Amino acid sequence: MQDLNNSQGNISYNHFANIYWTGVIIYQGIYVDPATLSLSNFLVYGNDIEVRSHDLANPAGFINGIILVDQGICNGIGKKIDANVSNNKIYMNNILYGGILCNYTKDVRLTNNKIWGNGMAGIYCGIWDDPTTDCLIKGNDVEHVNAKVAPIWLGSATSNCVVYADKKDVLDEGTNNILLGDHDKRSGHHSPLEINEEMMRQHDMMKWHNRQGMK
Repeated sequence: MQDLNNSQGNISYNHFANIYWTGVIIYQGIYVDPATLSLSNFLVYGNDIEVRSHDLANPAGFINGIILVDQGICNGIGKKIDANVSNNKIYMNNILYGGILCNYTKDVRLTNNKIWGNGMAGIYCGIWDDPTTDCLIKGNDVEHVNAKVAPIWLGSATSNCVVYADKKDVLDEGTNNILLGDHDKRSGHHSPLEINEEMMRQHDMMKWHNRQGMK
């Protein structure tokens, strides 16, 4: 999915196996008047994704489980995407890159995902010149990530992100990021607030799709 201007998307409960590039990519473009472009909303929930190299002995290629890109931020326009990536399972079958990548994003929520296998990082953001700000990374299980860099990697272009995780699992090269211990990261339980927020997002998306179907 890409070039999604003023869109509502719900990618949930899919099984992606033997993926040789990326399981899910959300790419928000800016190809209309930015002054009239509404915020897009995306929920990526409960998917099982296996990404792998063509040659497991010599992994190559830009392979990731999930990628989020907001082209508005890339061009200095501002936030155009509201994304929640939650409760996905991502197996990195000996890849060069990672499980979840955020490029040019703001206020995305990466919560309660389980990532394991071999790659550069389980979750990584802002490692190039791609500002990634105000992200929430909470409750993710990266215990079994065999990372070339770190299970969770906040690059030099990240700022004001909040990460709940064991500090030994996080490499923070950014600015004003906050690292907090996450004592419940492997409990599998969701707070009532998180459950209610996700239900409301799904409800709003269903209403939007129903309205489109009646046009």
